[in-house]
Amino acid sequence: MDWEQDILEWVGDKQVKKMQKMTWIKFIVSIMTAVGGFGGGWYKMEQRVTALESQLAQENKMKIIEMEIRQIKRDEELIELRHQMKVDSIKKAYEKYEFKLGDGNN
Repeated sequence: MDWEQDILEWVGDKQVKKMQKMTWIKFIVSIMTAVGGFGGGWYKMEQRVTALESQLAQENKMKIIEMEIRQIKRDEELIELRHQMKVDSIKKAYEKYEFKLGDGNN
């Protein structure tokens, strides 16, 4: 009977060692899965942030272009107003001159 007990203990020890080995393998796989999940999540977040940054840069470029267009239009309006003021002042001066000439002829 003693040899049977020794065999049972030997088989039991082997089973315990096998279970401990499986536990370590499960632990290592769990750690690798967690690290992979964290890394994958970080990578996806980084992609989203990069896409958002490029979108914001594109929007800023569009705003700058729109501001430049408004500036150009405003400059054109100012040039047009200055030209119109010159034309108006020339007309007034001409009318004044004509009026003075007309008074002198009568």
